[in-house]
Amino acid sequence: MKAFTLVEMLVSVVILGIMTFFVSTTITQTKKNFSAVKKDINSKLKTDRISQVLYEDIIKSSQLTSTNSKKYTILYLKTKNSIYDIKEPFVIWYVSKEKKSLIRIESSKRITMPLKQEDIPYALSDKVTENCENFLVYKSKDSKYALAFIDIKKQKPVIFEAKIFNQL
Repeated sequence: MKAFTLVEMLVSVVILGIMTFFVSTTITQTKKNFSAVKKDINSKLKTDRISQVLYEDIIKSSQLTSTNSKKYTILYLKTKNSIYDIKEPFVIWYVSKEKKSLIRIESSKRITMPLKQEDIPYALSDKVTENCENFLVYKSKDSKYALAFIDIKKQKPVIFEAKIFNQL
């Protein structure tokens, strides 16, 4: 009868243990890499969605005015871009002091900041993101273009230029 010796069994168990260690290390590292890539992709998608909504608001606007400070703009628009199916809504983009949140407010009637009590029922607001370090929008001298700069903490800044097609 042929059988394995004790030494052969110990060697095979040690080899199996080493292989298990390397395989589990590889799997753990792959999970970490996947999580990092997934987080990066989600961050990029979020930034793209923010800039896309702002871009659509600007290029479809018939009125665009802004109040600028050193780091933040309060942007007032009348646009054809609505996320609430309002025909030509009035939109405000601003950064709130609380958590530096970038806020988008959409309304069926003209509203201004700070919101008045009677305007609140008409205001549909969305917290677009938090940790907004800079939000600046500038109109060109001829009012045909707008330049937007959005800087969100731990994300790549977004800069784009948009033609204001319907500017009055």
